[in-house]
Amino acid sequence: MTIKELARICNVSSATISNVINGTGRVSPETARRIREVIQQTGFQPSYLGKGLRAKASGMIGVIADDLIMFNIPGIIDGIMECCEAHGYHIILQNLRLYSRWSDSWFNDDALYQSVLQPALEQLRRFRVDGVLYVGGHERTVRGIGQDPKTPVVCIYAFPEDPDVPAFILDDVGGGAKAARFLIENGHGKIGFIGGEPDNIHVINRLKGYRQALEDAGLTYDPELVYCKHWGRQTGFEAAEKLLANGATAVICAQDFIAAGVYDYLSAQGLHAGRDLSVIGYDNTDAADFLAPSLTSMALPLHEIGYRAAQCLLDLLHGAQIPRELRVPVAGELVQRNSVGRP
Repeated sequence: MTIKELARICNVSSATISNVINGTGRVSPETARRIREVIQQTGFQPSYLGKGLRAKASGMIGVIADDLIMFNIPGIIDGIMECCEAHGYHIILQNLRLYSRWSDSWFNDDALYQSVLQPALEQLRRFRVDGVLYVGGHERTVRGIGQDPKTPVVCIYAFPEDPDVPAFILDDVGGGAKAARFLIENGHGKIGFIGGEPDNIHVINRLKGYRQALEDAGLTYDPELVYCKHWGRQTGFEAAEKLLANGATAVICAQDFIAAGVYDYLSAQGLHAGRDLSVIGYDNTDAADFLAPSLTSMALPLHEIGYRAAQCLLDLLHGAQIPRELRVPVAGELVQRNSVGRP
């Protein structure tokens, strides 16, 4: 049913119907009541697309996600939706399904990546969204997302190549430092670090924070206490043997699943996390609670990062001036459990 058909049934103008739906203009209480009754009886739904064509703003925000199967993305989108709902905006979601389609093979294949990114951007433009939020599955440089004055873009969990596109990222430097300081406060001086691929942005920044905390405490950085290879459990298992042999009394793992590999090694040797080796994980996934003893881990501020990025986009839509090369690091919190003790 169209708004014209609804107006014919109610014997009023289309403008009167629009005033009742949008709460604008002057309509008598009796006429408004009759129109609402007919709307309920007929199941009439206003078209957001049609409304957007007539207005300068559609009230819709486009969200592009690398892949919804990534553990970090649902929490970010939840923050986006809370912010947008609070301001009366609706969401249109595009899931690129990068990992579902191609596993890890798309990382170094920009043509493959652009083959799904650009159609997603074009489709959102056809929906006349007011702005776009891009949500990465892991922090990396993102190409092909330029700042359009008509449809502004804000990146989350990713670094846009275009310096005019604002980005909200993790404070991984601060997180690595926070984890190391907690171990130092618990009396540890020989602290190891275990990460994924050495060139990964998360690994680089968490390691940087770890080194800063050691330096601030007057402790010497020892490269023999650092092991970075791959993400996952096997790396934790391999690293634990090396770091224990080099005298580590505690380790920071750049991922909870790496920490699970450390637990595997300790169990195989008849040792225990928190007693024979203190262990801190990162990401605060469900695995942190399921490990025994439960794993102290750095929680990611996923909801906050999504909310703040959405608020930035809405500010842009309302004329705010955003500094060029705006990169906002959002800090997480250390969730203390039972895997850290005194040396």
